Amino acid sequence: MKIDKISFIERFVLSVGLSVSLLFFVGLLLNFLSVEFGYLTPLSLTPLLVSFNVVIIALSMIGYKFNKDLILFKFNLNLSTLEKLFLSIAVLFPALSIFGMFFLNSTGNNIITITFFVAIFIYLILVCIFNYRCANIYPYIIFLMSISLLLLYALRSNHIIGIDSHLEYYFFQNTMNNMYWSVLENSILDASLSISLLPTICQIIFNTSSEFLFKVLYVLIYSISPLIVYIMSKKYLGEFGAFLAACFFMFQYSFLTVVMNARTSIAIFFFALALMVLFNDKINQIQKRALFIIFMVSIIMSHYSTAYIFIFIMSITFIIMTILAYMCPIKKIINGNTIALLTVFIVFWYSLITGAAFNSGVLFIQKTFISLNQLFIVESRGGGVPALLGDGIAHKPIADQIEFMSTWLTFIFIGIGIVTVILHYKEMSFPELNYKKSDTLKIKFESGYFVIALICTGLLFMMVALPFISKGYGIQRLYAMTLIILSVFFVLGIDSVAKIVRVKPYLIFFLIVIPYFFSISGVTHSALDMESTILLDSEGEQYHLYYVYDQESYGAKWMKDHSYVNSRVFTDFYGRFRLISQGNYPPKSVGWYNLKLHQNNDGYIYLRAYNVIYGKFVERDESSRIISSTNLSDYDDFFINKNLIYNNNGTEIYI
Repeated sequence: MKIDKISFIERFVLSVGLSVSLLFFVGLLLNFLSVEFGYLTPLSLTPLLVSFNVVIIALSMIGYKFNKDLILFKFNLNLSTLEKLFLSIAVLFPALSIFGMFFLNSTGNNIITITFFVAIFIYLILVCIFNYRCANIYPYIIFLMSISLLLLYALRSNHIIGIDSHLEYYFFQNTMNNMYWSVLENSILDASLSISLLPTICQIIFNTSSEFLFKVLYVLIYSISPLIVYIMSKKYLGEFGAFLAACFFMFQYSFLTVVMNARTSIAIFFFALALMVLFNDKINQIQKRALFIIFMVSIIMSHYSTAYIFIFIMSITFIIMTILAYMCPIKKIINGNTIALLTVFIVFWYSLITGAAFNSGVLFIQKTFISLNQLFIVESRGGGVPALLGDGIAHKPIADQIEFMSTWLTFIFIGIGIVTVILHYKEMSFPELNYKKSDTLKIKFESGYFVIALICTGLLFMMVALPFISKGYGIQRLYAMTLIILSVFFVLGIDSVAKIVRVKPYLIFFLIVIPYFFSISGVTHSALDMESTILLDSEGEQYHLYYVYDQESYGAKWMKDHSYVNSRVFTDFYGRFRLISQGNYPPKSVGWYNLKLHQNNDGYIYLRAYNVIYGKFVERDESSRIISSTNLSDYDDFFINKNLIYNNNGTEIYI
């Protein structure tokens, strides 16, 4: 595929995306063919190395034949003294991030991590002051900052951090142990090759710590996403505006916590690549369609919900663009054949191959319509929507109020950007109408880009308005996905306001983004001597929920090795995830609801550090998804006739 007109950064981004897709396709093909011919460990080292060597050699020969004159590494290394200085400083950020986490994990002191956060913004302010003299190094600054921020959560613990990540790690571990991919639990996670096949291939080849690889792998891949935002935004805003858009994309809670949402992050990465290809004028139509389909299929294999949302966005875009085409001559960005092809593949993969993900999608639609009678009940929403709507904000600490206000300020400026384009659509979008371009933009937004932006805005509104949607997907995930498109409108909104108040746009940018980032990262809470996030605090609710102690890991593994086969295990809600990831217990074999209801204690009881050290027990309401902490002593009746068989000063096991 000869794509010789794109820049080095664009070629680099595409190379990473196609490489990950290649791991999907070759790994899956090898898996099916080998098992079909009776070879039951296709994902062992020898078959993988032979297969990928053959594929790489074949692709290299084909590439050389069609691209003999192509110069692969065409980038400018002639940097000015100022650019070298700024780049040298940026290179230190990953080291500062790593050392900050090491120091926090060792001593409990967060001073280096806070210094890192403050240093980033001081550095960015200086870059903005000298913006016209630093344009050549924007992509490198973005990439180094991206890696630095993503490593924070990845290195916070020796073990898996999060909730879903424990389940994802379980699927990875079982695929690796089996040496082939198959439907394991008849679960929706079976459809996500991003958490089973992909890390298995990398683990077999690199042979490193499986937990470390599982965390760092997704950090390395997703760190490319801000570069994609930069590439897309640069087309419309120019280099400096695109730099601000990429920074805004990085300073989000959903970005920092990528390590907690592995399959979602890979799917959003491919979503960004698909859109980048779709709106890249340097790629011809045949190449564009081929790349778009490759990345779309990769989304489908990565995460079911993201795939459903992307198909919905593309389908509505196709319908709207078809209607608009009757009113004025506009350029369609996608055709019906592509939509049909991708829909067929979704049905094939989710219904015929894996099953559960398709049924989950149908059930999601049904529950969304059924829940419409709860339209005006805030508590009926999940995924952080009640907090977003200000539920109880008047009674919360000042740090939470700052976070609430700064969050809504980001939404307001995105809205200002959208409204600005709507009011000036002739000058800012629909280039086919041949009206004079606004001075704000480098070029006009394509009609397709603006339609997708409106659909993304509508989806965010639906997430808040319709009760069940926020429970089924989560507003943080959808927001991260839509920011691929909407980040450019945040900068556009800032630019519009800056012209009215006559100040530099980057001053407004930092006035909004600094309080917002300091709030979501926990700096504000720490400065006010309040309970902070796990990034800065070794105490508090979030720390005890997400952090996995070494003792908890040892205890889970010991019980797995010494317990009776097919025995039941009971624990609190978050203890369940320790057992799944650290002890490799099947999710269905671990009960947490029995303890809450004081029912059926025939099996083992696993108490994690929070239960043992603090005497607290975390339970979760199965219907309303409300998490609460109670005294462990309330469950004394559950321990009658139970004997302590394991204790390591952080974990206790009873039988």
